[in-house]
Amino acid sequence: MHGCRTTTLRAEPASEIGLIKYFGSKMAMKFRRRNMEAWKKAVVAGSIGAATVLFLKSRYAAGVLATGVGLAVLASEYPEKFDRVRRSLPDYFERGMKMMEMAERAGRRIADQTSLDWGELGV
Repeated sequence: MHGCRTTTLRAEPASEIGLIKYFGSKMAMKFRRRNMEAWKKAVVAGSIGAATVLFLKSRYAAGVLATGVGLAVLASEYPEKFDRVRRSLPDYFERGMKMMEMAERAGRRIADQTSLDWGELGV
């Protein structure tokens, strides 16, 4: 055929080729992300979708179970990040409890100050 050329395809993704051209190969390798396998992505996406549907249908236990499956797959892929989150959970719970206590105190103050005499309103 006239004007046809054969090209060989590279194994690198297009984004990595651009990084190599812009930063050089060492810098591109430093910023390259570790890609998750396709089946793991499918499990995570499926579990999030299933959990959403289950929560919307008020099937909370099943929704929590589906969410747990997705989180377990993510934890197996990124154990160092989940370990850091696991270590910081007590701090988050403590802050949450303090916020709830402050909200409860504020609610009680508002309720005490706005106690209405329903007889004055004619109700």
